[in-house]
Formats: sequence, structure tokens, C-alpha cells
Amino acid sequence: MSTATVTPPRFAPFSREGDLIATAGIAAIDPRTLEPLFDDFDAQARWVLERLDAVVAEAAGPGARLLRVECYLVDRRHFARWNAAFAAHFGEAAPARTTLICAPPVAGLLIEVQALATAAPDRVAPLRLAPPPAPADPGLEIGDLVEGYTATQTLLAADDLGWWRRLDVEPADGAAPPTISPTGPVQRAIAGALERLGWLASGDGGLVLTDAGRAVVRARGFVRVVARGWEPTFAAAGTAATNAPLPAITDPDAVARGCTEIARRAPGTFRAIADRLRIAPGTTIDLGCADAGRLIGLAAMAPHERLLGVDLAEDVIVDATARLRADPDHPAGHVRLMSGDVSPGGPPPAWLQGVPRDEVTTAMSFFLLHQLASDGGGIAAVLDGWQRWFPNLRRFVIGDGIRTPGARWADQPWFSPTYELYHELTGVRLWWEREYCEAFEQQGWRIVDRREVEHPMLVMWTLERD
Repeated sequence: MSTATVTPPRFAPFSREGDLIATAGIAAIDPRTLEPLFDDFDAQARWVLERLDAVVAEAAGPGARLLRVECYLVDRRHFARWNAAFAAHFGEAAPARTTLICAPPVAGLLIEVQALATAAPDRVAPLRLAPPPAPADPGLEIGDLVEGYTATQTLLAADDLGWWRRLDVEPADGAAPPTISPTGPVQRAIAGALERLGWLASGDGGLVLTDAGRAVVRARGFVRVVARGWEPTFAAAGTAATNAPLPAITDPDAVARGCTEIARRAPGTFRAIADRLRIAPGTTIDLGCADAGRLIGLAAMAPHERLLGVDLAEDVIVDATARLRADPDHPAGHVRLMSGDVSPGGPPPAWLQGVPRDEVTTAMSFFLLHQLASDGGGIAAVLDGWQRWFPNLRRFVIGDGIRTPGARWADQPWFSPTYELYHELTGVRLWWEREYCEAFEQQGWRIVDRREVEHPMLVMWTLERD
């Protein structure tokens, strides 16, 4: 067998016939390794648009004009962000465009484009079309509301029965997929509904999870946060006799469990954090740790890191501590949990007295910074307060929900409309990603990693400084 290095062939970036130019596919791939240049969708989108301009200019000079762009996305959830990137790049001079969803030819590739252009734009007659009428489709219909609610409750009931933990695993090579065998009239009714939804199907020895069911099951953390965690706030909206925003009335256990499930579905986030911690172990504190799910995940990957967690919900901390003590695989003292307020405004909270503040080298916060920033003078002010608590910080890991563009719910990624409405009801401001980045830079932090946590509007940044 030959061991010579295989050099990928160089394909022509465009072809030209007269004044007509057709580009080849343009994607953010390193031609030497055939690996994506970026993990992030926004970075890939910006790169392909800038490369498209360069290819057309190379083919016909700066006076060329794009006639049509064809785009291929891997994930339909990126559609709204592609719209925003396309509009920002082209403005009023945007060419005709179509967007398709398809499987990627290279793992990790999120977007590819190809285009038609002309070297003689003066020969192209401008076409003025009347604006399209408002869509007749009302979006959600009554059936979606009724059956969607029932499907939500059925999904969560099965989760409470432990079915999804059992079914959503990859079987060993050659092994049959795991099954469940419901017993009793209630379980059989739930299972029957899930079969009719197409999420379960009959298999050898019981019911198995379908591909459609797996996609829904893996997003159940979002469903639990909304349908169980935030439901009390939505229920109070119609009866609130006040002109002020609603107080946030939540089920903290449901919110904590949902957030942990979201994080669990993105193991790459734990690996990315652990890789940084292993470089120089120290003490990591999770500010707003919920049920300690993130810390437990980190404990297995960064065994030499000391881990602390603080959360305002005392009952959640008590339950999480009891679970840790009962876990035979949990090293004693590896994860220490405390209850208390992590808002840096006002005098230092009491729990800080029991923390070796000078030893804390990494601070994490997930799904909380937007609220503290809304209450306490902005993102930079909260970061500054935390830095005063822990003077030897060399790393922040910030995960949060960002605002997404879109005039209608259908223009935004799913969950974004609900997330924004909940925070509007409770008077909490949400922030654009650029506002986070500006605050990070203002405080002297550089972004060394940026990734999405199971959803395009949930972003995790790893920040470091010398």
C-alpha cells in the first residue's frame, strides 16, 4: 500500500462564458486538510460571503454584479441567522437567492454557496416588483395549540417515567436497540400517544425510539423549562392586576433539571471547558449552578480541579448535595455546593466568607448573566463585580441566551420567541451578542472559544486574559 501524501485536487473557483460567470461551491474549508476553518456558523457565513465577493472580482473585476446566489444549509435552525448575515453583507443590492437544507459533504461544514454573476451589469435591466402580500398562513393554528400542548405533557410524562434515559442510547455494534414495555393503563395510554405521534414504534421485545422521536427527546430540556419551569409565570399573566412587570414565578427544580438536560446534550461544552482547566488546574466556581449538573460533568473530565457551586435556590442545593453524598462514584469534597445570591451588587454575600477567594481561577455562569446585567447596570458591571470577588481570576466561562432577529415568530429559531416573551413579561432585558462581546473587551477579556449550546441562541464563550 502506498503511504504517499494525497494532495487534494485544485478545482477552478469559477467558469466564464462571455459575460456570464458561474462560481464553484464556496465553503469555509482548509484546502490542505479538507477540515472546516471555523466551528461557528456565523464565522462560516461571513467567510463564504467575503470569499464570494473575491471570486467574482477575480473573474470579472470590481464592476461585476451578482445575479443569483444558491445556498446550502445543514441545519434549518440557522436560516434566520443566514438571512441576517446576507442582509448585512449586501444591503439593498442583494441578489436573488434560494436556500436549501441538505447533508454536508464534510463533517462540521455548516454552509456552502454558489452563484451566477455578470461582467456586464449595465446590460441587466432592473426589475421592480411590488412587495409580496402578507402571508395567508397564520403560523400556528388551533390544532397546533391543542395537540401541541398534549404532546408536550406526554413527552414530559415519559421523561418522568425514565423512558428517554433508557431509550436514547447508542446500542453496541450488532446489539438490538433498547426497548420499554409499559405496564398498566396509564403507561399504555402514554405509550400509545407517543406511537401515534411517531416518536415510538414497535420493535423486538417492546417499543423503540424512532429517529423523529430521538430529535424531539434530545431537546426535552427546553420543553421542561418552558412547560414546567416557566408555566406559573405565563399562568399569572392574564390575572396580574398591575402595571409593573410580573415577578418571575418559577418551579426552580424544573428549571434546574431542564438546564442540566440542555447542557448534557452538548458534551462538547464540557470537553472544551475541561481542556482549558487541565492546562493549569485551580479552583472553578459555578455562579448559579442549579442542580450542579455542569459541575458533575466537569468532575469526571477535570479530576484535579477543585469545584464550587452557588445557587439562590436553597432547596435545589440541598437536594443536589444529598444526591452527591449518595453517589458512590463521587469523590468526597470534589464538588462543594452552597446556597446564596450571586449578584455582585451591594455588600459581599455571606457565602463568600467560606470560599478561598484568592484561589478561584475560573468562574462559570450559565443562563444568568442577562438577568443580573438587566438588574445591575449592564454586562460589564456584573463581570467587574465578580472580578472584585475573585481577584486572581484568569478565565470566565459564560453561557447565555442572546437576542435573535425576526419580525415574526416564524422568522426566529424555535424557543427564541418564548424566551423573549418570558423575559419581557418579567421585565428582564435581553442582549445582542455584540453587546456581550463589547463588555468582554471593555473588561480586558479576549474570547478564546465560542460555541452554541444545542441551539443558535444559546451561546457559550470562554474568556481568558494574561
